[in-house]
Amino acid sequence: MKKTMPSVWCADVIVPVDPCAEAAGPASGDFWDAGTATVRLAGAGNEVVMFQMVVEGRPRDIGGLRFEGLKPLRAEVFQNVAIPIKDRWYDDALVPLDLCDAAGSIRAITAQALPVTGRQRQTFTVEIYIPKDSRAGEYAFSIAVRVAGVDHRLNVCLRVHAFDLPNEPACTADINNYSRSPGEGFEGALDDPARYLKIERAYFREARRHRAMFHLLPYTHAGRLEPGFAPDLAGRGNSRHVKDWRPFDRHWGACLDGSAYRGIHGGWTWPVEYLY
Repeated sequence: MKKTMPSVWCADVIVPVDPCAEAAGPASGDFWDAGTATVRLAGAGNEVVMFQMVVEGRPRDIGGLRFEGLKPLRAEVFQNVAIPIKDRWYDDALVPLDLCDAAGSIRAITAQALPVTGRQRQTFTVEIYIPKDSRAGEYAFSIAVRVAGVDHRLNVCLRVHAFDLPNEPACTADINNYSRSPGEGFEGALDDPARYLKIERAYFREARRHRAMFHLLPYTHAGRLEPGFAPDLAGRGNSRHVKDWRPFDRHWGACLDGSAYRGIHGGWTWPVEYLY
């Protein structure tokens, strides 16, 4: 007998959810109560808590997604995009949804993603930011999801502790990336510098949003320095000097003065921790 699945359920972010399995099987526990469709979270002020939301059905079946009773909390939702590894599909990239038009955003992301043969479900990563100085205690809100014309409700119970996390972490979570591109084979890094810089800056911002640092090393494993990292030099010997600081300032100025992080929750706008 085929296992009956709820249309919307939750899993921890470290749990790999197979998008093609006949039944992925949400298990009840401290985190998820299948009987009441409730996910339970806990965090402090100035912290981001997260979970996976799993929708049984293909992306085209999802007709809407909205939060109810969320304030004063803030939320972002990312569509998990799967890639094939051997004989299975695994979620890899997370693409932010436009919550003002979630259904349209899901369609647009799906159209650009690899088609998943035999897809049974779509997963999302939900991030909840708890503002500083939030009142300690229990918060409750819900996520309404329309699947194949039917509305489903996911309940969230969040316990906020009576303290705030400081803005700057006590240690640096260093996310290394070698060479110029944010991804191997990235097109447009040299042909369209403005587009490249916009994408590169987004990587720095996403790392900061998750209390980490995007550490973009300016060389390959062979030790070759990539163009666009160090200022161009001119002259020889004692006359050696920086030819023009402006390209360097355009590339790195916003990271070095912190303005690249403007608008990130909690005022996390300090300059990049270090730069090679």
